[in-house]
This record gives sequence, C-alpha cells and structure tokens, in this order.
Amino acid sequence: IEKHAREAGACVVRPGLIYGAQPGAMFGRLVSQVQKSALMPMPGDGKQMMYIVHQDDLTDAIFKGLMANPAPAAPITVANETPIAFRDIMIAIGRKFGKKVTPVPLPWQAMWLALRGAEIAKIPLGLRSDSLVSLVNQDTAPVLNAEALLGVGPQRGPEQALGALQRSLGVEQPAEVVGGEGVSGLQRQGAFELA
Repeated sequence: IEKHAREAGACVVRPGLIYGAQPGAMFGRLVSQVQKSALMPMPGDGKQMMYIVHQDDLTDAIFKGLMANPAPAAPITVANETPIAFRDIMIAIGRKFGKKVTPVPLPWQAMWLALRGAEIAKIPLGLRSDSLVSLVNQDTAPVLNAEALLGVGPQRGPEQALGALQRSLGVEQPAEVVGGEGVSGLQRQGAFELA
C-alpha cells in the first residue's frame, strides 16, 4: 500500500500507538480489555516497548504532510522518541478505572494460537492475532523523522510521554513506572500522569 501511495505522490504516515481523550482502534481495545478484567494476559514479561503518539500531535503531522509540496519521499514516522513498556501502558489504563492490573505472563505463541482459533471460530475477543504478532515483532528502533521532514513532531517530550498518556485517560493519581528500560526519564520521576 505504501509503495502505491508514494507512486501516486501521497505522503505516507506511520503513527505510533495513538492515544487521546477518545480512545479508539488499538488503544481503545486495550482500554476495553482493562475495563473487562484486571487480570491481563501479557506476552512474556510485558516489556515490549511501544512508541506512542497523542492524537493531536498526529493530526498536526498529517496536516503538515498534506500541505507539503512535493510530499516527502520517505514514510514519516510520528511517535514519541521514548518508548513505554506495554505493561506500563496497561497499568496506567487500569489506574483510570481504579483497577490494579495484574499481569499474567504467557508465551506469545500460546496467546496467538488462542486468538487465531477464536478468529477462525468467529468468536470476537477484542484483539486480533495479527496485532499480537505486531506487538512482539515491532521495530525496536524506528526512524522518527516527522520533525526532520515536516518540521513537526510530538510536542510531549520523553519525560512527558507516559504522563500525557495518563492525563488523556483522566487518571488523577500517578502510577509507578514498573517496566522497561526505555523510560529512564520517567523512572527518575518515579511516577507518571495521564492527560
């Protein structure tokens, strides 16, 4: 699809995990999962690093991309430069609903098999098997080039990324950062908030 879009002169935008006040798509499914249960199956230890982008920052980048003439030749990746562990995101969402999320580590292959089986049986679970594959096989070093190519990028810096996520969910009390190595600035703060 990207190849055909570039051949047509379109601007190709690759967003991170999109979050905001009105959660939808993948983020909305994560919110829905936490609302249903505090027990959270996670692939392995849940330390898969996610690059997030606020819906307003993504909107700004898309607008700039549409206005660019000619459109940038390279795909534009719009996301915060500091990744956040999947586990930390799920715990932040749990705080929104007053739930203590309990990670249930599972081999991702077993999770995939269960999801794929449910898809074949037409049982809706809220998460697709291909989304799980994307989570465990994601690009661990994406080229974050929106600022260089469009002059716009996430306005929420690395230290604010998880805080902005929490504020967007309406969490009033900060939650401890429990996860990954990629949130060192947030770990120094010891807490985060959602916008």
